[in-house]
Amino acid sequence: MAEKNIFSLLKDKMTALRPSEQHRDQDWDSLSERLGAVLPQQPKNRRRGLVLPLLLAVALLTTNAAWFQSSLKDQARLAHLETQTTLLQKHLSDLNRSVVPSKITHQRDTVWRTVYVAQRQAPNRLDVFRSSISEKTEYRPESKSTEHESVSDLVNLITNESNNLLRQADPSLPVPAELSKDTVSTIENQAHTPIKTPEYLSPTLLEDKKPTKPFAQKLGNALRPKFFKIGIQAGWLHASSKGLMHQGGNSIGAQAEIGLSRHWAMNVAHTTGHFHYKAHEMEAILGAPILPMPPSNEHHYAEMDVTGQKSHQWDLGIRYTFSQPGKPRPFIGIGWAIQTLKPFSVEYEIQHLPTGVIEKGVYQISTKTRLRNYLFLSTGLDIPMSQRLSLTLEGFYQRQWKKPYTAAPDLVGLRAGAHWLF
Repeated sequence: MAEKNIFSLLKDKMTALRPSEQHRDQDWDSLSERLGAVLPQQPKNRRRGLVLPLLLAVALLTTNAAWFQSSLKDQARLAHLETQTTLLQKHLSDLNRSVVPSKITHQRDTVWRTVYVAQRQAPNRLDVFRSSISEKTEYRPESKSTEHESVSDLVNLITNESNNLLRQADPSLPVPAELSKDTVSTIENQAHTPIKTPEYLSPTLLEDKKPTKPFAQKLGNALRPKFFKIGIQAGWLHASSKGLMHQGGNSIGAQAEIGLSRHWAMNVAHTTGHFHYKAHEMEAILGAPILPMPPSNEHHYAEMDVTGQKSHQWDLGIRYTFSQPGKPRPFIGIGWAIQTLKPFSVEYEIQHLPTGVIEKGVYQISTKTRLRNYLFLSTGLDIPMSQRLSLTLEGFYQRQWKKPYTAAPDLVGLRAGAHWLF
């Protein structure tokens, strides 16, 4: 069976005209020449096919140039560090040769106990008596069996020494009488009393204590902002669900980033989005509005069209950035978001199943709809252009923590932005 295309049909019609066999071939050749003159065969446009390879080649060359430039900087920094390290080692070796090892000397002191003895004569000689006693004797308690003997010897020593000092000071002075029993007993009681160690010699105070920072000070230092960034972002926004088709959208917003360390940062962003899509299920519409009920069970919603649905979103999150500053740095982030939908309209089609008749209508949602508890995940690349200006390319995915319906859409997007470091 011949193919039913325009040329076969045209050939059949021309054959039905029954041209003469003498002019049949000439007529066909003439017709083909005329068709070729009217509709010349155009060569294939290869320029469009070269656009994508050229873009890929430019991107590859750009990334290689950026990598080569960063590698040159790294090599220069490493050479500088090696030079500094060599000079430092040489300086340390010279310093070790010039330093004379110091000798550590341990010194110990003795805690003396001063015993005061009442003297009836020559009270001004008390200082001489005290210094003489401290030079010639040192009181050290012995065992319990010799305590009484030690005290008696000490009393006799004190009496004899005081008499000798008084004779040396003034021979005309009478020799004092011997100490009474009460005085001897008082001295014995004082000798039995243990010597109390001064507070400044307490072992707990003599221990070396390492300086420790309070927990509040450590926490405050960790939460103290190290840098601050602010920027704008714009990109593509997509509502993802099985009950949707022909999705599209865009977003624009501002973002602020507070650096807690070289790698950790906290970011706050406000984004405005525009959605347009078609839905087969009512639950797949963002915000899940309740549309009017169909007239009967034989009617159903065939299609729902949402155009220009606007949203405002606030998100708060934390971000971890890899690598070191001054280079392209990949990052990952997690956050929490709240979204508010502005009033919008839904164009719907209701189909009557037995007859197939379609009725169209428009339903207006006049109130704001707030969607809470969105989990926000992001990843991207931060490209520094200068010491303060940087460009970011970020892809994100957000999903409501507890969906009201299974068909409720998730949000996926890709955006680019510029940030300024303060």
